[in-house]
Amino acid sequence: MASRFGGIVRHGSAASEVVWHGRCENGACLEVAVRDESVMLRSSTTPDAILALSHAEWQAFLAQAKKGMFGKR
Repeated sequence: MASRFGGIVRHGSAASEVVWHGRCENGACLEVAVRDESVMLRSSTTPDAILALSHAEWQAFLAQAKKGMFGKR
């Protein structure tokens, strides 16, 4: 399954090979980890579903987030 930024969704063992860093707000946690050529994202509620982005895709995501593209609606 492709993400809006062109990453891929992975399931499984990639999660156990990296150090995850998280941010929680109102009980919802987003975790981020860097592995080789990808930046991986996952939700603490579904840790086996991992969205992997290239570093360029991650930078594009951050730029859009800073502009408020992903704000609450």
